[in-house]
Amino acid sequence: MPSICGDGGSCVNFPGHYKCDCHPGYRLKPSRQPLCEDIDECLDSGTCPDGRCENKPGSYKCIPCQPGFRAQNGICSDVDECSEDAACKHGWCENVAGSFRCSCGEGFVPAPDFRSCVDVNECQNGSLCAHGVCVNTLGSFKCQCPVGFQAVKDGPRCKDVNECDFPAACIGGECVNTVGSYQCLCRTGYQLERNRKCQDIDECARDPDLCQPHGVCENTEGSFVCVCDEGFVVFCDSVLATNITRQECCCSLGAGWGDHCEIYPCPVLNSIEFHTLCPDGKGFILDDTALNYEGKCVNTQPGYECYCKHGFYYDANLLECVDVDDPGFNCQSAPSESNSFWDFSTPFGEVHKDADSSEEDSDECRCLNGRCVRTQQASVCECPLGFQLDTTRTRCLDIDECQELNQRGRLCKTDRCVNTSGSYFCTCKAGYSRSWPRGICIPQR
Repeated sequence: MPSICGDGGSCVNFPGHYKCDCHPGYRLKPSRQPLCEDIDECLDSGTCPDGRCENKPGSYKCIPCQPGFRAQNGICSDVDECSEDAACKHGWCENVAGSFRCSCGEGFVPAPDFRSCVDVNECQNGSLCAHGVCVNTLGSFKCQCPVGFQAVKDGPRCKDVNECDFPAACIGGECVNTVGSYQCLCRTGYQLERNRKCQDIDECARDPDLCQPHGVCENTEGSFVCVCDEGFVVFCDSVLATNITRQECCCSLGAGWGDHCEIYPCPVLNSIEFHTLCPDGKGFILDDTALNYEGKCVNTQPGYECYCKHGFYYDANLLECVDVDDPGFNCQSAPSESNSFWDFSTPFGEVHKDADSSEEDSDECRCLNGRCVRTQQASVCECPLGFQLDTTRTRCLDIDECQELNQRGRLCKTDRCVNTSGSYFCTCKAGYSRSWPRGICIPQR
C-alpha cells in the first residue's frame, strides 16, 4: 500500500492521529491531509551559480554550461562575444548560438576557427616593390626604396627619381637621367666636381709650361689662350694643311703638328732632333731616297719662297709641287723656264707690283696683283699669300683676315685686328697699351 505520506516521507502513528516525517529534499505539503512533496531547489537562483540546475526527486543536479554560454539564475544563456572589445580585432564580429564568427578587413583573413583575423603577408608575392624591398606591415606592406627611387602610394611601388628636375643636380653641364641615378656631362674644358658641378679646368695651373717658352698662359672659361711674346704666334691659329705626316709638316713650314700642335711642337731648326727628322734640311722630305715634293723652300724675310722643278706646278692649297702631267691638271707640260728650279711664288705677305707686267701686256693673260702661269692650253692666275681671286679670276684681291679669319679671336685674341695689304697685325684697343716683356694689352693708367 502506498505510503500515506507519499514517496518522500514516512508515516509515524500516534494515538488517534499520525504525522508525516519527510525525507531530505522533501517538505510537508500544506493540506488537510499530511503529505511530503519534493522541494524544487532549482527555484532558488543561488542553487547552481555556475551551471544549469536540474531538479530531481528529493534532490537536484548542477550541469556546467557549454562553451559560449554563461549561467544565469540557474539557466545557461548565450554569451554575446561581439560585445567584447577583443573579439574580431581588424574585422567584424557576428554572434551565433554558443559562439561567433569574424569577417576580416583588407589585409587580413579569418583564422581557421573564424574566431580571429590573421595578417596577410603581401611580400610573399614577389612582384611587389620593383627596384625596392617589400616590408610587411600589419594589414598592409610598404616599399623600402634605394637611393635614386622614391615610394609612391599607387601600388605601392618604387618610382625612379628624375634628379634632372632639380637645378642643383648638374650645375653647368648636361643632366641625363638614368634608372635610379643620373649623369652630369660636362663640356670640353670642364671637369665634374662632387658629381654635380662642372668646374672650369684651369689648364694653365695644370701645365705651367703650356705656353712656354715664348708666351704666357691665361685661363678662360672652358679653355685657355696663349698670350705670346712679341714676334711669336700661337700654334694652330693658322692651319697649313691636313692629313699630312709629322715629317711633311715640320720639314716644310709647320710650327706644330697634330690635333693639339701646341703640345706637339716641331723641333727647333738645326737641332739634333730636327736633323734626325729632316736630314736634308728645310724644304726636303726623303722617301726611299726620292723627293716627295720635287721642290725647294727658301726662307726669306719676311715669309718664304717655294721653287719647283721644271714640269711641276706649285699648289698653294696643298703646299707642294704637283706634276703638270697629273690627270687632275688639264695640260701636257709647262713652258721651260730654266734647267733646274724656277720661282713659282711670291714672298709671304709681299706683293710684287711688276709680277704680272709682262703677262698683263699680253691679250692671253690678265692677272692683276698676281702671277700669270701659262700652260699649253690655258693660263691660270695665281695669287700670293694674303690674296684671293675675284669672280672674274683675273684679279687678286686682298683677304681681310680680320673679317674672315678672326672669328672668336683666333688671330688677335682680345686685341684689335688691323688688316693690311696681304696680311694683318694686332694692336691694343683704345685705352689699352702693350706691356712688356709679356706683350699683353693692359688698361692705361
